[in-house]
Amino acid sequence: MTRRAAVATIAAAVSFDIIGAIWFAAVENISVATGLYWSVTTATTVGYGDITPHTHTGRLIAALVMLTVIPLFAATFSLLTTSLTSMHVSRLHAEALAHIRHLKEHLGADMDLPDHLVPDHLRKALRAADHGATPTKPTTPSA
Repeated sequence: MTRRAAVATIAAAVSFDIIGAIWFAAVENISVATGLYWSVTTATTVGYGDITPHTHTGRLIAALVMLTVIPLFAATFSLLTTSLTSMHVSRLHAEALAHIRHLKEHLGADMDLPDHLVPDHLRKALRAADHGATPTKPTTPSA
């Protein structure tokens, strides 16, 4: 789901950027290539200042590009970061469970580990696994 959302968001950002570039080029009487250059530098917040809107409509287009494309690119990076973090947390969770199972085997199958060695969320997952249930997937910590 997150990858699909990231792809849809980046597609929307690129589409709005291209539409804004073509519209800006037509209104400001510049080439489409120059309009694309302007829209990319605007959308990436580089904004060299070498191409600026000279008409009220051009300024409106600039504001619309800034207010749509920049947040869409930011949302894309947020979605990708969330996806990568979730994958990392899942891997760490699986490694921790494997390590705890190894410790339990080493100490004896029926012996519980001391409470201070096993966090609550891992203890619940272990109990669920020991009783044949599928362990629940960990959630990413909220910031």
